[in-house]
Amino acid sequence: MKLNPPFRAEHVGSLLRPRELKDAFGERIRGKLAEPIYREILERCIVDAIRLQEEAGLQSITDGEFRRVAWSTGFVSALDGLETLQSIFEFHDAAGNSLRWDTCFAAGRLSRRRAITLEEFEFVRRNTSRTPKVTMPAPSFLHFFRLGGCADPRVYPELDQFWSDLIQIYQHELADLARAGATFVQFDEVPQAMLCDENVRAKVREHGEDPERLLGLYIDAVNRILEQRPPA
Repeated sequence: MKLNPPFRAEHVGSLLRPRELKDAFGERIRGKLAEPIYREILERCIVDAIRLQEEAGLQSITDGEFRRVAWSTGFVSALDGLETLQSIFEFHDAAGNSLRWDTCFAAGRLSRRRAITLEEFEFVRRNTSRTPKVTMPAPSFLHFFRLGGCADPRVYPELDQFWSDLIQIYQHELADLARAGATFVQFDEVPQAMLCDENVRAKVREHGEDPERLLGLYIDAVNRILEQRPPA
């Protein structure tokens, strides 16, 4: 059995929240559940998720992303300079319904006010002897869902500076994780997967962008982040 990444089998990172945690989250939002009680339920459910992964034989372990409202929000909420505006894309279901969602918009210079995934990593490490896996959205996430409208042009008249600030945020996060002992970080690359869909590519072209150029831009951003990757 291989004990170091990459592993033969693993799960993407997110797990379905148990009913107890979903109910507790709702009660907390409505002001009917005190924070310490919510945190006790949350951490107990995370430990259960860790044990589930161990019992399944996985060697890479996540917290199920239970601390996050959604897969990307832990990252976004840790940054200064972001507001929310509607995405240019829509979800469509089989019944023909569509839904447009809010995504991030750089209304100010991007900066990292605190470590983003460090708490998640440290809790998993304390509760498993296997490899904790840290997950976070790829940098493309902060650009793709509004494309050229991802930032206030008064703040970022040229998007080169937007990318430089964003890449530095990732580099600092990876450095903090490495100092804490993390060895396995996963970037969730949703936009590049979406660009395999011709309907999405057509939407991108409608907004004056070249899908192939975007793929190159997003790959370059990850490579620039990894240029400063801490040594293994």
